[in-house]
Amino acid sequence: MPIFEYECKECGNISEYLVGVSSENEKIECKKCGSVDVEKIFSAHARINTEKKPASTCAEAGVCPHAEMCGRS
Repeated sequence: MPIFEYECKECGNISEYLVGVSSENEKIECKKCGSVDVEKIFSAHARINTEKKPASTCAEAGVCPHAEMCGRS
């Protein structure tokens, strides 16, 4: 089950919730004030890494200058 963060629109509190797939209709309540006026937010750990690996520019000697990033040796 994924963990999502929700921000309360009433008090501004941000809380984490373990949310199952079958619990789409479940009401999420603020853990601080009990309000159900909450909004799902994107947290830093939930973001997808879109950084592209460099194109292969391996030296003729067969040693990749980007070995740490692209996993080549």
